[in-house]
Amino acid sequence: MNKLILIGNGFDLHHGIPTDYSSFLNWYISKLLDNDFNKKPSANTLLTFYFTKKFDHHKDLVVKNLSELSDYILRQFSSIKHNFVVNIAGDNYSFRVQTSSVLLRKLLEDQGEKNWVDIEMEYYRILKDILKSFGNYTVEYSGGEKDIISLNNDLNTLKRELEDYLSECIKGKCVNPNFNNDAQLGIKKQNILEAFHIDRLSDEDFDEDDRDCIVSKNVLFLSFNYTGLCHQLKKGGEFSSIEIHGSLNSRTNPLIFGFGDEIDGAYNEMERLNINSFFTHIKSFGYFNNSNYSDLVRFINSDSFFVEVWGHSCGLSDRTLLNMIFENDNCAAIRPKYWKRTDGTDNYVEITQNISRHFRNKLKMRNRVLNKDLCSPM
Repeated sequence: MNKLILIGNGFDLHHGIPTDYSSFLNWYISKLLDNDFNKKPSANTLLTFYFTKKFDHHKDLVVKNLSELSDYILRQFSSIKHNFVVNIAGDNYSFRVQTSSVLLRKLLEDQGEKNWVDIEMEYYRILKDILKSFGNYTVEYSGGEKDIISLNNDLNTLKRELEDYLSECIKGKCVNPNFNNDAQLGIKKQNILEAFHIDRLSDEDFDEDDRDCIVSKNVLFLSFNYTGLCHQLKKGGEFSSIEIHGSLNSRTNPLIFGFGDEIDGAYNEMERLNINSFFTHIKSFGYFNNSNYSDLVRFINSDSFFVEVWGHSCGLSDRTLLNMIFENDNCAAIRPKYWKRTDGTDNYVEITQNISRHFRNKLKMRNRVLNKDLCSPM
């Protein structure tokens, strides 16, 4: 029996790397503010800040520096007036924000309302709204394919900026070696409910000292991150890894950034319209860039496998791929690591709810997802 370990963004966050989209958005806004305030050359096309020095005493907002102004924009973007006067370190400026990007505007509004943001989910929501404009719906999108191309260009811009941001974040970061030990742990026989997986095994597949413990033949890390942190998990060279969504600054394994839910009904509607722009950022087409997807398929079809989830929320943006893994007949069990919060609560229920959405066959889901007593926190 093999072991497949899904690595998600929570794994990087656990190691103190601020790879969540909200942190990226904060960095991006701060960068744009600094460029526009100091009139630096910028290739930004999504958002522009205009500053004009004023000498009257009126002011709508007082901040110590641009960092405080950035925090204010992220919290209050939807309520910012077209023009207002901000006092920065004692000087007054007429301040104006301009964006033509539907995507970025929605992300900033979400960030202010929820204090978090999911770029890929928001992209797909807007894409589905554009889809409605091709039918008998009244929506804010009326440009047809031009709106799709504009949205795709905006996501491309954010993807380039995200790659720059993550390249900075990952410098000098090291993986916790305890995860090597976790990856090597055997698989308890009683955790496997579908008996045919056990029937496949021979005596050599069990630990000599614990006959109820299955020794993993192969361990594969399937990373949904871009940082490559899991490459440091190489206990005696026994582990292998696939960065299924690409690697930073790689020509052979470029970043795959978008959405991956081909099960959703709207996706079928997009296919019927025969407009290829709808699929520019659908993840499945990015998988054709190299052999990563084929290597994964070969791995899960080769033998029974035990799934562990390390820091992956199992959200809908990866639904097609996760459905293929979780409902595969060789999938023996799924054990998620959950996030324990400072107040003593955790997100085990949320993770299992997310996992359940990737199952069409709910009996398989109930037979495979391990109960909380058999799981552990990150």
